Amino acid sequence: MINFLGMDHKYSVKDREELIAEISQLKEESYVYLETCNRVELYYGDGEASKETIRHLFRVVSGLESKVLGEMHIQGQIKRSFLNAVENGHVLSGLNKFFQAALNTGKAVRSQTEISKGSITHAHAVYNTVKKYNLEEKTKKIIFIGAHAFNARIIHLLKLLKWTDIYITNRTFNKTFDISDKYDIKNFEYENLKEEIKDADIVISATSSKDIIIDEDLVKLNEKSDLLLIDLAVPHDIDKNVVGTSTTLSVPVSKNVELYDIERIEEFITKNKQVRYSEILNAEKIINNKINIFLERQNKIINGRTYEKN
Repeated sequence: MINFLGMDHKYSVKDREELIAEISQLKEESYVYLETCNRVELYYGDGEASKETIRHLFRVVSGLESKVLGEMHIQGQIKRSFLNAVENGHVLSGLNKFFQAALNTGKAVRSQTEISKGSITHAHAVYNTVKKYNLEEKTKKIIFIGAHAFNARIIHLLKLLKWTDIYITNRTFNKTFDISDKYDIKNFEYENLKEEIKDADIVISATSSKDIIIDEDLVKLNEKSDLLLIDLAVPHDIDKNVVGTSTTLSVPVSKNVELYDIERIEEFITKNKQVRYSEILNAEKIINNKINIFLERQNKIINGRTYEKN
């Protein structure tokens, strides 16, 4: 019998830590152990799995049990845990087939629904906005204003995209070094912003300043024909007049300035969340179908028939 023991983000960190210690005593000849920042699970034993255990793993791998609905990482995390268990020789036939079917289910849910489509975190929404602005040309100069974890998450995503020309500045210059060193990007003193913005293609600002940081005069210094501004601050860091809503705008008409503020970014997130939640029923239909197929295969094995791969 394949058994399951686990806890997810709905349990406290202390509970999950205690479970990790308990699990270390339960590992048998055949097992797959999964540990992420939000989940600790052990699948152990061999042979038949109950319908409840099948449903649980199929939902987990499909992102329906994740803290962020439809998140992509869990499929890869489960696959790595499974392959690691196989490599170390502690996955018997029944458990192997169970995990193969689960991974197949997760793949089907993501390819046949929109449960994982669209950004539903601020960092990913900004990242996708930058990608959409110019996906092919990753040498465009990006300036980040504000040295903190939020901007660091966006920088991390851009570095995965192999973006090369990234700068960071902060009123307290020393705070920029942790991020610039970690991600191998350039930093400059805040007082040099007027000089650095001249050849910038994208500026992302997220500070706690009570005053406007980027105004019409600063944008007018920019020498590029297109400029993307992303304002993630509350209150705003960037004067909305830079996009030409004011009749007194001093930015040249030939310049294309596009501004995404925090409200616009959050509109994307809300819309994407609605799309994901509307796909739950479609995802569950696929999962239920895959559960029935797997149960039928289990019954064939119990009755001495051959397991057929679909």
